[in-house]
Parts: sequence; structure tokens; C-alpha cells
Amino acid sequence: MAERTPRLATVAGLVVAIVVAVAGTAAGGVLAVTYAGPIKALLTPVPPASAVAFPVPGLQKQPQQVLADPSGSGAAPTVAGLASHLGQALHDSRLGPSVSVSIRDGLTGEPLYGAGDSRPAPAASATKLLTAAAALQKLGPDHRFTTRVVQGSEPGSVVLVGGGDPTLGIGPRTAYANAARLDLLAGQVKRALGGAKVSKIVVDTSLFGGPATATGWAPGDLKGDVAPIGALMVDGGRTSPDQDSRPRTATPSTFAATGFAAALGASGATITSGKAPSGARELGSVRSMPLSQIIAIDLEISDNVISEVLGRQVAIAAGLPATFSGMAAAVPKVLAAAGVTAASDARLLDASGLSGADRVTARLLSAVLATASSASKPALRPMLTGLPVAGYTGTLDKRFVSAQARAGAGIVRAKTGTLTGVSSLAGVVVDSSGRLLAFAVVADKVPPTGTLAAEAALDVIGTEIAGCGCS
Repeated sequence: MAERTPRLATVAGLVVAIVVAVAGTAAGGVLAVTYAGPIKALLTPVPPASAVAFPVPGLQKQPQQVLADPSGSGAAPTVAGLASHLGQALHDSRLGPSVSVSIRDGLTGEPLYGAGDSRPAPAASATKLLTAAAALQKLGPDHRFTTRVVQGSEPGSVVLVGGGDPTLGIGPRTAYANAARLDLLAGQVKRALGGAKVSKIVVDTSLFGGPATATGWAPGDLKGDVAPIGALMVDGGRTSPDQDSRPRTATPSTFAATGFAAALGASGATITSGKAPSGARELGSVRSMPLSQIIAIDLEISDNVISEVLGRQVAIAAGLPATFSGMAAAVPKVLAAAGVTAASDARLLDASGLSGADRVTARLLSAVLATASSASKPALRPMLTGLPVAGYTGTLDKRFVSAQARAGAGIVRAKTGTLTGVSSLAGVVVDSSGRLLAFAVVADKVPPTGTLAAEAALDVIGTEIAGCGCS
């Protein structure tokens, strides 16, 4: 099965060290997330203290620290110490017979422990870390994507030009908070036309090319986990703004254009595909939220469509075709230029990890995270702040609940990966000595019915890394 995306609860733009205070009753409290100040090891100074609150059912009344401050000068763990501390957890039978692991020093990027870490394997949605890092590095965290409408070449015609905005919505209710909206774009167009009737809408999706689906995607994936990828999509190809909307539309650009026509008051207009005339008058435009916020959504809920669209945007920025093959060449190229070691280990067929034919090494996943932890790469910071927090947010909100893993809740921050036979966990943690570590664990021969058990075993490994302090 492909990794499903839970309800959207994005907290974008937070630093890696955050303090969570919980107050409430057994029926549910309020999780107040506040900045904890600058982190010397990771970040440039952060904005003034701010807070975001949202309900978290079942939390205890006692305040607790969720992520420790990694600015301490604790010693890095040793290879022998890690091997001794993690040995039993890494050989958990629930993970199956094929497990690769890589742990790096988050301050120096140096490898601390590896087992099978150079072996390429499908890493499922942990692959999204590579796409996110490449997008942030090549485009920058403040980059926005623009959807435009220009005057058509025929009387009564307009051209809706897809700009590859992965979070575009139709109306006030959108799948992604703070999304650009086609109804607002329609309002601009109506004002620009001065009330003139629109009888034809041309849809220009020429920004992207090639096949709309990737090698290795199963027919069932298109029923809810992903949609055919194009330069014009609304709500990630969902047929409604609901995050769990199934199935997704098989014709995203037409679906989006139909919604735009309704907002324009031109529901009877002809909808066709084509290209915008050169030099055509612009009638309106809307811009996406910043890339940093898009990355936060993508990593927290593991959104396949966002990753695939961002992969194409990376290809464009790298001067390569906006196709699956262009993305596959662009992402490793950009990562290598950013100084990510083992960047050539990526053998991608898609940008989301949904294809079981993707091959990634654990050492590459840990290297990407360690690079994002470097003070010399501030553009990659949203990767870390967007990672789910164990036991609290995103795809980790219901994880780290066993007696062996409970101590890692709120401490481990990581990207999950789940396909049939594959379970992965890759993230960052501050260990008990105060040292920031980047880690990746990939189990690629999990029994078909053993996904939940494998996830529980990975939670234990994350907790053991956090509790090691094995200097």
C-alpha cells in the first residue's frame, strides 16, 4: 500500500527547537507551539516569539518539553557505543531480513554509524526529503508559483496558464491552508474584461511535459494517493478539498478549468487545451504560498502530488525537461551541487517515492538531513521544521505509543515512508548528551502484512538513538 496522508495540521516556519506546553482535560488539550530561540548549530536567528494552537486529543495536563535545544556541546556518540546500544533494535524480526541504517553527526555531517547504508533500496516516502532539499536549494524558501490568465487570440477567449502551483485551490474551502485560489483569479479577470462575456477557455499546461504518471505506480495509487501530474491542478488533484478525497480526478487540468469557468460566471464556455499567444495581455494572476510553507505541508502529511510537482519545478530550474526523467536527473545534480554526499546514490523514477522502483541509500537520506542541519545551508532549514514530530503531528501523530518507544515522542522529528514491503524512517534527533544527530533506517523486505509491526520497530530505533548519548 502507499503511504496515506492524515488530516492536514501544518505548523509551518517553526524552528527545530520548539517547546510545547499542554493544558486541558482528558478529552483533549491545546498544543501551544512556540519558538525557543536561535539554535547555534542549525539556524540563523529566528523571528520574535510567536505561537500556534490546535487541539490534540488525549494529551496529559502536565507541561512537557517536546524538542530539546540542540545548541549544547555534547560529545558525538562513538561507533562502538551506537553499535552496542542499537544492536538489538536493529535486528528486530519485525523489520524483516533487509535493513539499512545510517547515522551522522548533525553538526559536522560526518558518518557515525552505518550498516548496509550504501545499498540502494526503495525508501518509499522518505524519498520526498531529496525532492524537498533540491527544491529549497534551487528555488529558495521564499519562491512562489504563479497561475495566470491572459487574453486569448479569439474574441471571447481567455487562456488559463498553469504555473505548476501544487497547492492551488478553487474557492474559499481549499485542501491546503493559505492556497492561491482560482475564484480570486476569476474576479481579477472579470474586472479586467469589464463585464465582457467569456465563451472559450484555453488551458495552457505546456510548462510540464512527458507522461503524467510514473513507472512503478499501481492503478490503485491513482484512486487516492496521487493524480496524473500536470502544470494546472487544484487541491492536489482531489475532487473535493477534503484531504482524504477519493478517487482523485483523472483529468486535473480540465477539472481545474471547469471550476475556474464556474467562478468566472462562464459555466457554458468551451474548454480546450492550447498555448497562450506570445505577448498576450495579462488579465490576472495569483501566487502560491512560499515554498517553505509548501515543503512543510508536503513533509508533514506526505503529499505525493506536491512532491511530484516540485520535482518538475526543480528540473525547470536546472535547465532540464519538466518530466519524470528530467526530475530524475535534476534532483541528484542539485543535491551534489549543494554538497550533499552520496547524491549520486539516488536512482529515481518519481519525486515522491510512490514508485517501488525508486532506489535510494540510507547514507544519502542521512546526508541530506545533515546538510539541512548545517549553518551554511539556511535555505534548507524548512526541511527540518517541516518534519513530523513523533507522537504529535503529521504522519507520526499516532506513532511512538508503545512502552519501548514512548520516550521518543516529541523528541524524534522524522519523515516516514510506507509501501507494501517497505517501511522507513529518516530524521533528526537531539540525543541524551545534547548532540544533534541525523539518521535514516530503511527496511525493504517487510512481510506484506507486517507494516504496523515494522513501524513500531522503527519507532523503537528512533527512541534508542535519542536515548543513546553513547560517547
